[in-house]
Amino acid sequence: MQEIERYINESAEELYNNPYCGYFTALPDGIIVKINDTLLQWLQRERAEVVGIVRWQDFLTMGGKMYYETHFAPMLQMYGVVKEINMDVVSKTGAKIPMLINAVQVKDSEGNVLLSRSVVIDMTERKEYERELLLAKKYAEDLNERLTESNRQLNDLIQMAVHDLKNPLHGLRMAHEMLQSMNGVSAEADRLGLLSGNIAAIDRMTALITNLLELNELEQGAVHSHPEVLDVRHLLEGVVQDYRLRAEAKHITLKTSSNADTVIWRLDSELFEQVLDNLLSNAIKYSPLGGVVLVRLTSDSRSLRIEIQDQGAGVSPEDMKKLFGKFARLSARPTGGEHSTGLGLSIVKKMVEAMNGKVWCESEEGKGATFIVELPQI
Repeated sequence: MQEIERYINESAEELYNNPYCGYFTALPDGIIVKINDTLLQWLQRERAEVVGIVRWQDFLTMGGKMYYETHFAPMLQMYGVVKEINMDVVSKTGAKIPMLINAVQVKDSEGNVLLSRSVVIDMTERKEYERELLLAKKYAEDLNERLTESNRQLNDLIQMAVHDLKNPLHGLRMAHEMLQSMNGVSAEADRLGLLSGNIAAIDRMTALITNLLELNELEQGAVHSHPEVLDVRHLLEGVVQDYRLRAEAKHITLKTSSNADTVIWRLDSELFEQVLDNLLSNAIKYSPLGGVVLVRLTSDSRSLRIEIQDQGAGVSPEDMKKLFGKFARLSARPTGGEHSTGLGLSIVKKMVEAMNGKVWCESEEGKGATFIVELPQI
């Protein structure tokens, strides 16, 4: 009880020196003539170092000194009071302390300024709180932007899937009705043609559904790389061989080269084959009849590099910006009427990234394109 009474009955001097704010009194030229213990502690100064010697503005940063001379002092002179001005104060050790200052002039009976009294508050914790609020606000804005973009992509996906599935389904129904109405041997050739068209439509729908499922797995993080030691050149030649018949149908020549007879590397064979499959399929799809597709394999101690170069129309600067995006609809068109889901390159990018690699395209419009995959040694 005695301890409580001591604090209740503490003197005005004690109240002045030990509150959770700083007080100082200064002459018109800024020289401090009185200062409380709290402010001295913040400044890391002794009273003898400050009183009658230092001006308040001497504790400010360079920018703060300029602001004091051009704004703070003139406003105090004009209005006799300034409220809630933010200033950075420099302690003896050089630490910057954000402070909020309120000041009022004391005048004599004739209106002459005698001195000014100021209250300062350490804003360090408040500034940190404000910084955290700004970071939280930015995070929320970024999250909202990502959600908006995800929603837009979902809408694009639904529209694209509906469009790309509706047309072949409608065609299948019409073909089925025609098949039902056909009679006689003379209709056999037409029947076979319709069946062939049906198979192509089913293949397109299957490819779309497969790509959508692959992309969903990749985006959900359900696909992981399982590297093993492989002869990459042998793997590459196998994928190229699988595409020779498709290339020959368009009179396209496939050529491969490597800087070594055997290239041993540690990677995920399934992901690697799918990446090659997508890129080689695209190269053939967009190459002109009678063109050449070059597949180059090089390696050194740090990385494995695969280049697939075609002689197609190339990639325009505008298309380059969205090349690896989902549902990308590019200006170039397949040269043999082939179908494209617009998902292949986005799948390639995510698969390459799953192997800690990178993929990009180098192209000059009208002079073909080269897709490059680079995988690190692991």
